[in-house]
Amino acid sequence: MAIPVDRGFVHVTDENDGTRTIRVCAEVVDGAPRRTYAQYQHQPSVMIDPSLRLLRTGRAAYTDRIAEVFVDDGGTAHVSHVHALQ
Repeated sequence: MAIPVDRGFVHVTDENDGTRTIRVCAEVVDGAPRRTYAQYQHQPSVMIDPSLRLLRTGRAAYTDRIAEVFVDDGGTAHVSHVHALQ
């Protein structure tokens, strides 16, 4: 069953085991997530919309505007523009 969509600033960290952790938060300050309210830990499969602007800092990347995250029935986490705003 797919997980509902979370929206906010998105912070994606590359983990040592090859997975990624995604945090959805109220803001990103100096590359660090603040007030995280949704977290997808150790996701083995992550698809990030190539048209989504990401800023990088070390082993992490983050959005500079609100985006959305959901996990599909196959377990892949998707990070993309907020579709309701397009």
